[in-house]
Amino acid sequence: MIIERIIYNVLAIILAIYIIKKYIVKSKNVYLLVLGGEAIAIVFNLLNLRESVYLENYFIEAISAILGIIIPSIVFFNDYFSYMRNNIVAMLGAGKVAYEKGNVSEYYNEIPMFDPKDPADIIKWNKVNEEDIFVQLKNRFKRAEECIEKGEFQEAMEIYTGAEALFKDNPVIMFNSGILFMKNANYEQAVIRFTRAKEILEEQESETETGSAATAFDRAKTLVQGIEKFDIYYNLALAFACWGKPELAVANFKKAGESKSNWILVYRPLALILENLKRYEEAANMYEKLSEYEPEDFAGYGKIGTLFAFKKEYDKAILNYKKAARLDPDNPALYYNMGILLYETDKTTEAINAFRNAIDINKEDYRYHYNLALALEKANEKNIAVDELKKTVALKPDYTAASNSLAILLCGMGKQEEAIGVCETAIKNDPSNYELYFNAAIACMEIKNYALAKGYFENAIERNPDLAEAYFGLGQIAVTKEAYMTAEENYLKAIKADNTYPNPYYNVARIYAFRKEYAKVMEYLTTAIALEPAYKVRARTDGAFDFMKNMTEFKSLIEENAKN
Repeated sequence: MIIERIIYNVLAIILAIYIIKKYIVKSKNVYLLVLGGEAIAIVFNLLNLRESVYLENYFIEAISAILGIIIPSIVFFNDYFSYMRNNIVAMLGAGKVAYEKGNVSEYYNEIPMFDPKDPADIIKWNKVNEEDIFVQLKNRFKRAEECIEKGEFQEAMEIYTGAEALFKDNPVIMFNSGILFMKNANYEQAVIRFTRAKEILEEQESETETGSAATAFDRAKTLVQGIEKFDIYYNLALAFACWGKPELAVANFKKAGESKSNWILVYRPLALILENLKRYEEAANMYEKLSEYEPEDFAGYGKIGTLFAFKKEYDKAILNYKKAARLDPDNPALYYNMGILLYETDKTTEAINAFRNAIDINKEDYRYHYNLALALEKANEKNIAVDELKKTVALKPDYTAASNSLAILLCGMGKQEEAIGVCETAIKNDPSNYELYFNAAIACMEIKNYALAKGYFENAIERNPDLAEAYFGLGQIAVTKEAYMTAEENYLKAIKADNTYPNPYYNVARIYAFRKEYAKVMEYLTTAIALEPAYKVRARTDGAFDFMKNMTEFKSLIEENAKN
């Protein structure tokens, strides 16, 4: 009977400690104490079973003792494995893979996907007894950490994928598994894991709000393990971005910012994705908000400037480029971009200064010289503009835009022979460029070298059959030779190529005037004047139309107050 009382007392103590452990204090030492008490209870009941054989009512006593062995044994093993499981989960939390906060500007690249291995093929140790499982789990996760440190993410991913079956309600397992799928460029599977981790957290939050204090304590362990909603939303957004689903990435970056009430960590990646989506206004807003945190050393003013430029808000763009240039005065691209916008807004002198600043930093970039030349030409500094265009061509001989601009500028300065030479040199580098042939032809026309001009016009048409100006040029050459039928043919081809080009209408009307074809004259002359009112003035003094000057319809057409 003494043994019975001892057993009852021990069981009462165990029950009290168990309640304290389960619902009040969650301590590792208390856990161990409970396990020890449960073991003692089992031993005492074994002794009681032996003693009960010698008692009169030994059958009842034996059953009582057996139950006293079985029940504590079940409780003991349950608590033991619970202790081991929690110990492993705590270890996983401490070894959580750091989430990525990198640049997502490359996320549109298509990366081949692959499916994770079947967990049954990974956890070969799943059929041994439970104690061995926990020991091997510890070893496996230790191995996973070693793989992560070495950058061997495939093996680490397989370990975590295998653990998902055992810890399907643990957000840390799902989160780490998602990170490893990200490392292995399997973004679809990463999204699945991050989404599951998010769902688990939401379920735990719901239970915390409606459950007991003990439930709240259990769920709070997740935070101790170091995982928060921000971690999940941020990496879920990255996974969506890399998977080629930018709209979903934007939504989850916004949720990440809201979850932590601190947007500074998501402004930059969010801005990059919005920029790629051509949502320039939203992207600019993100960069502007980011600049508020570091106004004196923010490196993104140039980016804001570019986004405002896309929106054609040039004044704001220029202002931000100037801010960027003050912080980074040795960056020629800032001055170059600023110069482009100053040129577009007719601030020519400022544009020239900006391009010169860019050239002072980097004299080898042909674009800086080319745009400086355009600004100088606009400012009527033609000789200096020619020098800059020559520097452009020297730096990049195949940049035909510079050669064409140089040829046109030289023609305007009366240097047709030099212009032809520029075109011929450029043609060697780019024989398919029709503009080079056309500009050479114009230079030849200006010095009345019609034979050479004709060849250049024909070469231009061969490369661009819809070049109305070249057909018009051939028509002009034909007129100089009094080959009016050929001229008419080319003028009509010019009209067919571009029915908004007024010159061939007027000139073919003159040919019909020489033939006294009154109806055709009126048809083409009317169109010419409608497209270019200056032809009305010219027609009044053009001798080709003298035979029509007294005709009412013609007089009505060319009168000063006539409506076109």
